[in-house]
Amino acid sequence: MSTYPVEAWDAARVRRLRYHLQWTQYEMAQRFHVRQQTISEWETGKYTPRGRSLVVLTALARRYLFPADAANSSPEPSPTEPATALVLGADRMDVASWSAAALNHHEQSPEQ
Repeated sequence: MSTYPVEAWDAARVRRLRYHLQWTQYEMAQRFHVRQQTISEWETGKYTPRGRSLVVLTALARRYLFPADAANSSPEPSPTEPATALVLGADRMDVASWSAAALNHHEQSPEQ
């Protein structure tokens, strides 16, 4: 059985997603149930996300319309960038509340 593809997540892309969601490292860590240091290590390239974190990052990117080419852009958000996270309610979203569904979908996807 194959699974739907998870995306590659390097340091710049993790940071850019966090900025897109308008989360601090601490807020992201709370939602992922990891230490803030883990988020920092992803963003500095010391470690890369793996396992469930990869699936959840990919699901977050898709759910909150994170541009596929965002990793190639500046890691700092533009001052004219819309407050996407606030519009979509990501500021109140708990990753754990729906990540199990994303993981289940990932594991149950039929062969392509």
